[in-house]
Amino acid sequence: MSLIKPYINLFRFKSFDTSSEVGRSYERYRLIALSGSSSLISKIIISLIGLISIPLTINYLGKEPFGLWMVISSLIVWLQLTDFGIGNGLVNAIAEANGRNDKTAACSYFSTTFYSISGITLILAAPVVMITFFAPWDKVININNIALAQDAKYCFSVLSLFFFINMPLSIANKALVAYQKAYLVNITQIITSLCSLLFLIIAISMKLNLIWLVSLVSSGVLLGNIVSWILLYRNIPWLRLQLRMSSRHSFHRVAKSSVPLFLFQIGALLLNQSVNIILAHLAGLKIVADYNILLKIYTVVYSIGISFSSPFYPAIREAFEKKEFRWVSNAVKRVTALRLAILIIPAVLLVFVGDQLIVFWIRQPLSENFGHMGWLCFGICMILSGLSATLSEVLMVLDYIYSQLHTVFANAIVFISFSFLLVPQYSLAGFYMSFVISMIYPTLWALDKVRSVVVVK
Repeated sequence: MSLIKPYINLFRFKSFDTSSEVGRSYERYRLIALSGSSSLISKIIISLIGLISIPLTINYLGKEPFGLWMVISSLIVWLQLTDFGIGNGLVNAIAEANGRNDKTAACSYFSTTFYSISGITLILAAPVVMITFFAPWDKVININNIALAQDAKYCFSVLSLFFFINMPLSIANKALVAYQKAYLVNITQIITSLCSLLFLIIAISMKLNLIWLVSLVSSGVLLGNIVSWILLYRNIPWLRLQLRMSSRHSFHRVAKSSVPLFLFQIGALLLNQSVNIILAHLAGLKIVADYNILLKIYTVVYSIGISFSSPFYPAIREAFEKKEFRWVSNAVKRVTALRLAILIIPAVLLVFVGDQLIVFWIRQPLSENFGHMGWLCFGICMILSGLSATLSEVLMVLDYIYSQLHTVFANAIVFISFSFLLVPQYSLAGFYMSFVISMIYPTLWALDKVRSVVVVK
């Protein structure tokens, strides 16, 4: 009992005295414990909602329309590039200001980011939606069905419109994360998922078509972002939007992190969001649907790991700014070990019961036999991506971003090249083989870099 008592004491809402290094250490772990535990609850609820929504959607729409929705969603994710990484750079900038106890700078970064992204949204939203109606969707997604091609046009326009509305609103969550209040973000994510599931059920019960279904489900994200702003103003009342606080200096500081993060994001999107399009061309929409079924399992396991690891990162940056390097080193070791422990057990189990789990879950097997080899590659993929992501995220929060750029582009190039070689022969299992091969170098490089930046320092 004496061994676990210090950990139990972390679960409290009252802050520790931060006037000493020991007190600051306890306070960081308190916030990590609150954010991690609430994130775990959030991820469990969100995962259960996802596990319910996937079979509901597939059995209502069919595999090809569901696959179309997933491909369109992947294309929408590319619109994240339109903010040029400014939103992601805000987290590092505010975390740095927090480490220096500079509220004025944080407020300036926040206001500058919001108005910058809002300006980008006003400029780009209308042209992107208009281009949608001239795109050759039958060729882009390899669709032979004329009705599905028409659905693609309207789905993209609806999803892109919601995306641009949510883009400036999403920075409230980033500010909460930067101030180590990710447990509040978890509340908004639960609300978002519950609303999306409710709207999905309403759409199905009313027998609405794909376009209306997509519209209603997307409304859940908008409601979640509105709640985020309410929580932000109640918990960080001085962090207000003030146009007069916007400045070129603040924009340059945010850009210091956002520019390399933007380049990193391009490589990550090239790797992650090209999958649906590649599979659609090489194997058809049914395999795209199968991939997204497996992706949901991957996301459930992966998100549990993230729920424990993500609260560490702003704390690591804050401690780094205060030059408390021993705490930083210990925190990196703990978050890496924790992330791996969460991934290994389910990865092993899926090798033996994966196929049975799929049939139990969606009441039908995958379109092609996945087998033990496919599940083995799937498990190794989870472990490698979890390890690599943890190390990479530590480096990113410390603004060691430029040095990572070559790894993400090398990862994408190797993955895409091997996909064209292995997917036609091994189908979906070939995709995961390609991913495992592409992850080897980035993982080894990140491990060596973290050791030189954090552990040695």
